[in-house]
Amino acid sequence: MSKQKSVFVTAIVAVMLGIIVFAAYKLLFPAFVVIVGALSGVGFIAGATAFCRWLEAEREPELPKLTPVVVEPVESFDYESIREEVRAEDG
Repeated sequence: MSKQKSVFVTAIVAVMLGIIVFAAYKLLFPAFVVIVGALSGVGFIAGATAFCRWLEAEREPELPKLTPVVVEPVESFDYESIREEVRAEDG
């Protein structure tokens, strides 16, 4: 079933259930209590199950231990040495 159809059918069922609950409230209060109690129980169980699944979600895999890269510092960073290197590369 497509998403649009499933949303439409769900909306119809929700409206019908709302009408049934409202009618039970007006006509027969014990039936209202039973219906609302059952719906709240199902909702509580669904919420607890969703929370449990969320807690059980797998963690990201651990990264391997890497050794740091050691970079030797440049000894001289003056203008003259840089200019000489560039002139030597240009040939």
